[in-house]
Amino acid sequence: MSNEQNTNVVKQPIDVKNSQVPFLKIVKTPPDPEVTDDNPATINASCATHPTNPEGFQLLTVLWGSSDLFHQIGILDRKTKKFRNIPVQNVNDALNRVKNIDNHSDSYFACGEYESSSNRKADNVAGARAFWMDFDCGAEKESDGKGYLTKENAEQALNQFCDKFALPKPNYIVDSGNGLHMYWAMSGLVKRTQWQAAASKLKALTTADNLKVDDSRTADIASVLRIPGTFNNKNETPKPVKLVGKISESIEPEAMLKAIDDAHITLVLKKPTDSNSVSKAVSLKSDVPELDRLKSALKSLDPDCDEATWKLRRLAPMAKAAADHPELSDQLRDLARAWSSGDLVGKPSVAWSTPGKSGGLTGEAAFEIEWNRFFQEQLCRSSDDPKHNILRSNGGRLESTQ
Repeated sequence: MSNEQNTNVVKQPIDVKNSQVPFLKIVKTPPDPEVTDDNPATINASCATHPTNPEGFQLLTVLWGSSDLFHQIGILDRKTKKFRNIPVQNVNDALNRVKNIDNHSDSYFACGEYESSSNRKADNVAGARAFWMDFDCGAEKESDGKGYLTKENAEQALNQFCDKFALPKPNYIVDSGNGLHMYWAMSGLVKRTQWQAAASKLKALTTADNLKVDDSRTADIASVLRIPGTFNNKNETPKPVKLVGKISESIEPEAMLKAIDDAHITLVLKKPTDSNSVSKAVSLKSDVPELDRLKSALKSLDPDCDEATWKLRRLAPMAKAAADHPELSDQLRDLARAWSSGDLVGKPSVAWSTPGKSGGLTGEAAFEIEWNRFFQEQLCRSSDDPKHNILRSNGGRLESTQ
């Protein structure tokens, strides 16, 4: 909803979702010839690159953007099976430490930024500047249903996933040796609790779409992933870990969070439309927890958002779902009204009782008009469906004509 007092306007997403993910195009910045390994004191966080690992520098500089927070790397010794967490001073310190590790060890970095250097537990994470996904590839992973045969297959699946849910495409892609690590790098820090809530929704989307991704990483803010410019020593022959794709623009945090919220609302509202009576009965039973999920999702969304978001991203999907599922029509309308007014969380919406810029209507008046408009539009589109032939609209509610 929109009104003259409303300042909580979400910025529009950077248009990266229409860009296809670049694949296997290594992005490298030439090392600075004046900076040498023999003089590490000349290497600092203000350098444009790193002399021996420009790929790692590119990614970590973006994800570790807070100078007042702490960062960590991890070293896995393949012989002893021991994993060590190591606090580091900055990106260059991290890259210098992993530069000469044994060829039977693997190097990782903690994706989040930490309150202290004491541990790598989730409750010590201040926040994160990216969301991420970990794809495994190979014949064995495909046969187990835990990955894709090739990296190209994984890339294609992710592109389709992003298109389906109108999500931005990842802007940093790492070839981990045996798969792909995808990052949605952002221009600012998202605090831990907000990140975890959004990542849980993102994980729900991957599960619903059967995207074969390691979901133990998707919603874990304490995750570690491989450092580009190092080697994956999991197999007998080491494989290079490479930064293979980069879109220079970072995504604004508000845009990424909004895209995830919108996609999750769409997922919760999506219901089967099987006309078989048995299927409908089963559907009726399963709809109850879906309404609970929708209610929970709405509680985290501010009704005093911009007008386009309120109408097109919140109200329209719910009104259309109400028209498609007459058995839930009243409940969906009441839920939409409770959220729009602020009653759902016990905090009155400013726009609900304040005349807005569009015709001077209060949010309450605009709700009745917009709900009925979206509801009727969907009824017209669904007029071929037999279930609508015996129903008529009454103020956005359905009544039987028999």
